[in-house]
Amino acid sequence: MVSSWTWVELGASLVCLGTWPALLELARRPRKTTSHERCQHVCFLDYALSYGVFGLVLLVAASGRDGLGVHVRTIGGTTLCLVAALGGALLQTGNSCMQEALALGCPLTTLLPLEAALCVVIGTTANFSLQPERSDPRLLFSGVALYLVAILSSTGAQLTHQFGGGEEALRGEAGATGAGVPELEPLVVGGGSVDADEISPDAIASFRDRTSFRERGRSQRARTNRRKGLMIGVLGGVAFGFFTPAFNIAVNDPFSFVASAEGPHSPLSVTAANMIFALSFTASAVLSQSRSLLKKHEKETAASILRARYLGSGGVRRAYAILSGIFCCLGNFLQFHGGKLAGFAAADVVQAFPLVGTLWGVLLFQDYNHANRRTIFLLSNTYLFYSGAVALLGLSAK
Repeated sequence: MVSSWTWVELGASLVCLGTWPALLELARRPRKTTSHERCQHVCFLDYALSYGVFGLVLLVAASGRDGLGVHVRTIGGTTLCLVAALGGALLQTGNSCMQEALALGCPLTTLLPLEAALCVVIGTTANFSLQPERSDPRLLFSGVALYLVAILSSTGAQLTHQFGGGEEALRGEAGATGAGVPELEPLVVGGGSVDADEISPDAIASFRDRTSFRERGRSQRARTNRRKGLMIGVLGGVAFGFFTPAFNIAVNDPFSFVASAEGPHSPLSVTAANMIFALSFTASAVLSQSRSLLKKHEKETAASILRARYLGSGGVRRAYAILSGIFCCLGNFLQFHGGKLAGFAAADVVQAFPLVGTLWGVLLFQDYNHANRRTIFLLSNTYLFYSGAVALLGLSAK
């Protein structure tokens, strides 16, 4: 029987995992005193470094000063250590894939539900396969199905709000004034603008042909980039799906990698595995984001980037990024600890963290402002389906 304290842990994990993205967004967005956005790579470096440091803090806090050496000595089995490290690297791989896919033009409303669905389906299925005795499969996979319906409903709400509200009105105003329509703008010849009446029909036809050719080329490149981004997004979703099963293997050793279940060769404790996971994630993130910064500012040296772009960018927004890393590390630790007690498949109740994230979006960023009735209906359904999924996954625990 799973204790009520375990569900409190998992509930706190859900809140933390729904809060850290909002904190990271606050770190990136302009403030009243600054009109520019903070570089996402710099924000992510702050987030990743604080994640790793807090992973060490959790190990010390859980072990105590005298118990720290015992935990380190009982890290049994090099294979399990590598599996825990693999979990951290997979989490960062998923994040990097999402960043790359967005940079290639893959729409967020397509990318997020795709990766979320892959994460839920792969992660829960793999965790159930590793611990089939800990969950009722009928209740568990009914909950997974509701998760998928909730993801679809959330995506529908985003699309309805995006294309059914203010943005269409803005496009309508632009169309009414003729702004941005090439045929209604004066042709530019030799650096000066000339009225259409003064240009021969052949020149106009030639201009339109050249414009059409350039537009087709840009459209073709954009479609190719979006397809590439979608494939990268699929890889990211697969990586997200396998990071919790990797942690599951590290702390439960279902394949008997260690020589003995007792003594110095026991599977990793949750705190020790979390430390390895966190340090691996941080190392992968620092390498990935440093590479992105060097590529973005290729004319600058690494030292100048560190001094001007990273160390010179601080203040309150850095504090938000550091807090986001702490919240994410704490949320994952509570999920892993709850998974050890309730079963990792049932611990996937925390995948309902968009419930909390949506609330922060409404309160902090005015998401869904002036939403129409259809959007509100879809959002209500999203909350209903997520709540049902949480209940079913909770009831599935044995």
